[in-house]
Amino acid sequence: MSDADQPILAALAAYRAAVLAKDVDAFVSIYAEDAQIFELWGTWVHDIASWREMATGWFAFLGDQRSVVEAHGVRTQVSGDMAMLTASLTYSAVDAAGQALRSLDNRLTWVLRQRGGRWWVVHEHTSVPLAHEDGKGIFTRPATATP
Repeated sequence: MSDADQPILAALAAYRAAVLAKDVDAFVSIYAEDAQIFELWGTWVHDIASWREMATGWFAFLGDQRSVVEAHGVRTQVSGDMAMLTASLTYSAVDAAGQALRSLDNRLTWVLRQRGGRWWVVHEHTSVPLAHEDGKGIFTRPATATP
C-alpha cells in the first residue's frame, strides 16, 4: 500500500480501537456529520445521530464483554479527496479474560472524503451473502474467501 493509503488504514485502525474500547465518541468521530450508513442489522439507513444511538446500544449490550474486530483482505483506492476501503471484518465477542465467546463476519465498504485536512467516512455499507436455499444470512467467512 502507498503513503496515500495510510490515512485510510488509520481510520480503520481507529474504528477497531473504538469498538474494543466501547468508546462511542471515538467510534462516531470517524464519520462525517452528513454520513450515510447502510448497516446490516435492522435499520435501512442511519444518519450520524442514529449511528451514535446504535453504537451506544451495541456497547451497552456487550456489558463486561468486548468486541475484537479483525480486518481481512483490506483494499483501498485513493483518488484526490475521495477514497474507498473494502474488507471483511470479523467481530469476536470476548469475556474479561479475553476468551472468545462468539463471532460473526460481514463485508464492509467505506467511501471516505478528505475535508479540513482529514479523512471522514461519508458512506458505509455492510452486508453478508444470503444462502440461495433459505435466504438466511451467511455470517461466517469461508477460509478461502478474499476478502
